[in-house]
Amino acid sequence: MHEVAEVAEVILDTNSIEFNQKSGSILGKVYFCIGNEFFPDKDWSDFVVVVLGWWVEEISKIEVGKTKTFTLNFMDGPFFATGYLLGDNLVKIEFVKERLCGNDINHIAICDIKQLMMCILNAANDLVLELEKRALDNNDIARLKLLIKEAKVSNLIS
Repeated sequence: MHEVAEVAEVILDTNSIEFNQKSGSILGKVYFCIGNEFFPDKDWSDFVVVVLGWWVEEISKIEVGKTKTFTLNFMDGPFFATGYLLGDNLVKIEFVKERLCGNDINHIAICDIKQLMMCILNAANDLVLELEKRALDNNDIARLKLLIKEAKVSNLIS
């Protein structure tokens, strides 16, 4: 059986962010810290703007009461986290590696949904601030900014 952590944090390494001029893609290290473990791993690099946009959108559905489950996908690799609302404030999150012969649950966390929401929003905000410092802008960044704004509004209303 897996040890259950009480906190799942989103880690964004703004120093790792790279902009590919040719493709317009923005890569950087983004991963979860669950207790003393990392998922997918501490050096995981992905399309940070798109991934954090997906996560803000997914977690916002819980905040506004549209659903009791969510999936936080990574773009690269067979990794995702799936969450289930346990009550008013708690969510169970399973950190999964998808395999042909079935999924492996690498970690489990039960944490406060508002803590998780704030962690995702803080990472998304940090990313936007870093991209603004670098004068980077594209449709994905504009979408992320809009999702953050909408999440903040719905979070204040609920």
